Amino acid sequence: MLCIIELRTAPKVKLALEMRNLDVVGIDLSGNPVVGEWNTFLPALKSAQEQVLYLTLHYGEVCLHF
Repeated sequence: MLCIIELRTAPKVKLALEMRNLDVVGIDLSGNPVVGEWNTFLPALKSAQEQVLYLTLHYGEVCLHF
């Protein structure tokens, strides 16, 4: 399982670590790419890497109407 970090919320690395006994093995960064800033999440992503948590990144799954 992955602990999900949405771009609008605080990073959940600590929660993922607390849930390792429930088979959480990583974090996922997802959400709307025009909300928030990537540099906000760099400390959390580095922490996840240091704690040997897997990482998935996906974003851009929004509908834009022109």
